[in-house]
Formats: sequence, C-alpha cells, structure tokens
Amino acid sequence: MTNPDSSKPKTKPNGKKDNYDTFHESLAAPIPNQMYRSRIDLIDTQPSVLEQLIRYIAVILDILIAIRFFIKLFAPSSTSTFVSFIYGMTNWIILPFQPLIGAPPATLTGYFDWASVLAIVIVSLVAALLISLVRPRPLDRI
Repeated sequence: MTNPDSSKPKTKPNGKKDNYDTFHESLAAPIPNQMYRSRIDLIDTQPSVLEQLIRYIAVILDILIAIRFFIKLFAPSSTSTFVSFIYGMTNWIILPFQPLIGAPPATLTGYFDWASVLAIVIVSLVAALLISLVRPRPLDRI
C-alpha cells in the first residue's frame, strides 16, 4: 500500500510548497558463489625461500653497517674486541665507498661516516633489485 501523502506537495518550514520525487534506496543482494578479487589478490603473496634469504642477508648487513656507523659517530676505543669484530665484518662493504666519500683524518674521533650511510643505501637497493628479479611475475605480464 502506498502512502497517499507521498504524492502531495510537502510544506517547507517557511510555508512554501515543494514538489519532489521520493527516493527509495535498496541494497542489492550479492551474487551467490561469486567472489570479486582484483588481479593483485590473485598473485601468490607468500615470499619464496630465495627472497627471504636475500632479505635476511640485507637486513643483517644493514644492521652491522649501522652499528659501525654509530661506533664511528661516538668514537669508542677501537681496540675492543666487539669494535674489531664489527670493523672486520663490514670493511669489505665500506672500502669501495671510501674513495668516493674520502677517508677522514686519522686524528679525527667521533665523525659522521658517510661511507657507511652510502653502503646502507646501496645494500638496500641491491637487495630490492635482487628481490624484484626473483619474485614471480603475474601471468598477464609475461
């Protein structure tokens, strides 16, 4: 049954009458057994073993280089075993960047080691590049 007042003009608070159509909103029922998924959802999101290995190695290297950076920044004694261990683990990564940045004077203690910062950036970029090469591509992009 329809409301007989719905077709009559409505009165606004200022006393004027206004004609308008009534709008009825309804929710559409979902289509049964139909799932809406984007192409991104269809890609396997589980990282491969090789991708996880690359990530772990990159994170460990970045942490070691960051520790080296803070050691250089606060200049503790370089004769301690821990500091010697960190330098030994990271020298092979830092040495290629020393000519680009320039080595600090030997008498300087507590300095900002730009070579370490550059090494962290390069290690992260190389890891991202390797992961993008290892990650499987969607079928429609091959």
